[in-house]
Amino acid sequence: MNTSGPAFPTEVVTTNDGWIHSGMTLRDYFAAKAMQANLTNPELMKVVTSSEVIGAEFADRLANISYKYADAMLKARME
Repeated sequence: MNTSGPAFPTEVVTTNDGWIHSGMTLRDYFAAKAMQANLTNPELMKVVTSSEVIGAEFADRLANISYKYADAMLKARME
């Protein structure tokens, strides 16, 4: 998967094989923004705080959907 490189590179190291970037990828940045938006949605929080949804399952699902949003943003960016 093409992550479009680092969003906030902290260091770039050159090796014999090419470039190694350290820092958050643009995909991670987009996913974090999508997750932040979902967590600040009051309608979603009503569902999240119900006793049926609390737990790791919700967190896993939210993380997965956040990366799906990120992948869609990267795809749209390349069009």
